[in-house]
Amino acid sequence: MSTKTRFNLGKLIGFPGIFFLSLIISFIWFRHGLMFGGGEEGLPFYNLFSHSEQASYVWSQSYGGYPQVLLLPRIFYFSVIGFLFRLGVSSFVLQALTFFVLIFTGCLSVFYLIKETLGDKLEKETVKYTAFLSGIFYLLNPFSMVQIWGRGIYAQFFAFALVPLFLLLFVLGIKRKNMIYLVLSVVASYVFSPAFVFPTQVLVLWMPVVTYVVFNIYINRGNKKEILTTLLSALFLAVFWLLANSWWFWPYFKTLGTNVSKLGNIEYNLGSLKGISKESPFTAVVRLTHKFLLTGLYGDTYLSFPFKLLSWLIPLVSVFSLGVFKKLRSFGFYISIFLISLFAVLGTNRPFGWLFLWLFKNIPFLQAFRNPYEKMGLVLTIAYSPFFALGVLELSNKVRGFLKSKALVIWTTMLLVSGFYVWPMWTGQFAGGIKINPWIKVPEYYKDADDWIKNQDRNSRIIQLPLNPGDGVLTTWKHPYRGIDPSPFIFSNPSIGGNTGFNKIYYNVLLERFGVLQKNVFGADPDISKSDFRSNYLYQELGKLNVRYIVLHRDLDETLSGMKGAEETAQYLAQEKNIEKVKTFGQLDIYEVRLAKNIDHIYSPDAKVSYEKINPTLYTFKVENAVKPVDIYFLEMYAPEWELFIDKEKIGTHSTVFSYANGWGLNKTGTYEGYIRYKPQDHVDEGLRVTLITASVLAVKMMVK
Repeated sequence: MSTKTRFNLGKLIGFPGIFFLSLIISFIWFRHGLMFGGGEEGLPFYNLFSHSEQASYVWSQSYGGYPQVLLLPRIFYFSVIGFLFRLGVSSFVLQALTFFVLIFTGCLSVFYLIKETLGDKLEKETVKYTAFLSGIFYLLNPFSMVQIWGRGIYAQFFAFALVPLFLLLFVLGIKRKNMIYLVLSVVASYVFSPAFVFPTQVLVLWMPVVTYVVFNIYINRGNKKEILTTLLSALFLAVFWLLANSWWFWPYFKTLGTNVSKLGNIEYNLGSLKGISKESPFTAVVRLTHKFLLTGLYGDTYLSFPFKLLSWLIPLVSVFSLGVFKKLRSFGFYISIFLISLFAVLGTNRPFGWLFLWLFKNIPFLQAFRNPYEKMGLVLTIAYSPFFALGVLELSNKVRGFLKSKALVIWTTMLLVSGFYVWPMWTGQFAGGIKINPWIKVPEYYKDADDWIKNQDRNSRIIQLPLNPGDGVLTTWKHPYRGIDPSPFIFSNPSIGGNTGFNKIYYNVLLERFGVLQKNVFGADPDISKSDFRSNYLYQELGKLNVRYIVLHRDLDETLSGMKGAEETAQYLAQEKNIEKVKTFGQLDIYEVRLAKNIDHIYSPDAKVSYEKINPTLYTFKVENAVKPVDIYFLEMYAPEWELFIDKEKIGTHSTVFSYANGWGLNKTGTYEGYIRYKPQDHVDEGLRVTLITASVLAVKMMVK
């Protein structure tokens, strides 16, 4: 079929068209100079230097301290843009550039993937237009809008780019018998590694690759050489991918038992799976829609009959592709990943929900797929793209007896599905719809307050008031923020600003003091009736947390989570001993907590102690002129993995102090030095060494080639 005279898009079809589409979408989203933020992610781009440091360690100092391993995949990418941030490039520019790169990479990868795999038995122009329409559809479809970009989660953003790129490079490596493409696959997974903040993305990434391996072996079942090449290529990629990603994979593997236990009990996970599966029936999944489209989040338009009818264009148009597609060699591959991902995203729904349920119960890792549509829907979208794109072209052939212009049919269909139906993608309202604003600007007075506090004391903590019984906030800024407590992203000093599952042992005492304790938030409450953290005065409790500054916010919507009003909190503070208001920055009042001079992050009630923080997982200290055995207090959340060494000898008297922190008894007098470390950080260092060695080997391989 000759399409040269029927498609009047010229050179825009392909790379230029996808480039300009990505540029236009990115420009529309960031046109007002606002930062994208909120929800579960907070504000990681606000201070990129700080966030890259947080991602580099398996212990976070926020909220009194807690173990975290899942941010490790962000080390490379956020370290690179963190470096650019330190050079003076604004976080807004870096975030906008990141979005553009992710959109462009994902769409272009799908374009070349389809172009590379659909080349048999189709005319060159048909393949080109199928690939181009697939690249557009991959970005501009209901699932992408709601579950990729609409969720506002960076793991989904990076997976959007990585999954099709990884598959494309693997396919090219096999087809062209060139190992460089396999090396580039590894490099791609390294660059876009923030996708693995969701460990489930490992399965999402590898499912299409494994399927292609099986498919390629099947279609070449009489060719032993081709089969061997396919298997060796897959083995090479798997081994080097694992080694290259050791910096995050190894620590996660070493703490696998803990991470699996954090997934919750099987009954809870089963309940979540069944409940979420009901919201993703076959009739919704086949249209790539989601309940958020039908709950008014994006307005009442999606509740109307015309728009419900419009969503059925996706499966109906795709059906037109079958007559041509099933004759192509690649049909087996695309229908396979389509059916496998469809089985996964349907969860416990018919017809194979019973099988998914059995797998879910018997494979612990799969409990992370409590929301299978969110996780595996990306692969379904990749598989859907060529069916829809080829269906559009075939539909134009079917109606050519009625309409002379095939281009009119093609672009009208694309306009309806990838234009009108996903209009929020074109306006920047894709995340939160018309109800929740994701485009924010942090007022300048936050930076002023942060600069002042860190200039007074970099080692102490700050606490955010009014005390929050939950973990989310809504600000009253001109461009308001709504999401998890943003203070760890904004303030340089470690901050306590929200309720979590791990700080309840002391935070509930504070909530009880302020009269805002809500029972069983984030799990069962610990027994605080005999807490060592409980003191007569607020300043004494804050001293046990090394909190020297209080930030009182007058720019919060106080009704969101049941917190007390700012004025009522200010009256409470005015009556407290050793707490004094010292500064005001815009809508923030800063209070100083007058603590005893010897209280610090690491201190002893028995002797003078000085210390140096090397990083969040390593501290050195010095005890001076101790005349008797001393106790050392380390005001981070207690964890058995914290270890104290004197003269390279581990001290075995580790215990809990103040019901939450770490303490050691040192049976030693005089002046001596020691250090405190968080042992799991060793796994990161081990993994990084493996990664660096692997990167060197791959670099040599590419240069030799």
